[in-house]
Amino acid sequence: MCVGQSGNVIIKSDVRNLQARDHIKLLRWDGKNYVATDSIKNGVDNTLQAEIEKPEIAFLEIGRNKAMPIFLSHETFFLSGDATKHKTLMVKGNNDQNIYNRYLFLLDAFDKRMEKLDFECEQAQRLNKINEVKRLTNEMQKVTQERSEFMEKYALTHASSLVSAYIAKNILPSLSIPQLEALVRTYIDESLEDPIVTEIQNRLTILQNTSIGREIFDFTFTDKSGKPSSIHDLRGKYTLVYFWASWCTNCLKENVTLKALHDKYEGRGFEIVAISMDTDKLRWQKRIKDDHLDWIHICDFEGTESSYIQPFGITAIPMAFLLDIDNVIIENSGVLQNLEDKLEQVLGTLEE
Repeated sequence: MCVGQSGNVIIKSDVRNLQARDHIKLLRWDGKNYVATDSIKNGVDNTLQAEIEKPEIAFLEIGRNKAMPIFLSHETFFLSGDATKHKTLMVKGNNDQNIYNRYLFLLDAFDKRMEKLDFECEQAQRLNKINEVKRLTNEMQKVTQERSEFMEKYALTHASSLVSAYIAKNILPSLSIPQLEALVRTYIDESLEDPIVTEIQNRLTILQNTSIGREIFDFTFTDKSGKPSSIHDLRGKYTLVYFWASWCTNCLKENVTLKALHDKYEGRGFEIVAISMDTDKLRWQKRIKDDHLDWIHICDFEGTESSYIQPFGITAIPMAFLLDIDNVIIENSGVLQNLEDKLEQVLGTLEE
């Protein structure tokens, strides 16, 4: 992608059936949020403008429709479609936009297959055709997997375009470290700069810092006796850093396994540090008491915005990291059985 000098972007609208009071707004990043920098009202004007220094990802909000991306460069763009039918809305104007429109066209094929299978599955359920429901459910899972793989491949294939970053952001939790490394290398080589690119780079850094073989970064908490402590103070023990919440059904199921692990290994140099995504202190405390979860607990009651959650890049719970006696990550998984097997292996070796 070529980065030119600052200049104007012009977006001409030919959107039909926009309601009288609705607007078309151009949303751009202001350092904290995407905010409207220009807007047009139905029947008043049909042109949006912006001054940009380099290509960037912005969004168009068309009436009450979900905002759609526009890949700004020093071009004239053309917006068309029916405001009452979101899928008809389309932007044309540069190569990035062409790449994105092609992506939408190919993605739609998966969505249409899924809609057809979903309809057939509902019909089979009404007729109580159990085997057919199973077959169609398996087929839907297959299409979902194929759709995810297509999105990953498209992002990697078009890594020299900001479209890649937009797609990657939407599938960030599913991208592996090697995939993210490949994307970030190309973004750097192509001098791509955008808040979404930065978000992807940050995600890679988090995954690298919490991958197997890396020493965990230090963080502080209050131990079971009420004294200030830190994760580095637990060197010499095998420590399980466990992310959960009292409202998480899967976490509550895993608490049974977790308590069994704690009771079995507590006297053999094993500790659990449970970090919660709760926002309700009383509910959190009640769950700990009722389930007899007698280990170190941390919660700042900020939910997904917790200062403990974000450095680990947690996107789903439960999630756990098993540390060795030097605070090096030796296993990470959302399935405690995987960690249990590793714990038995390492503590069994110590006992001998």
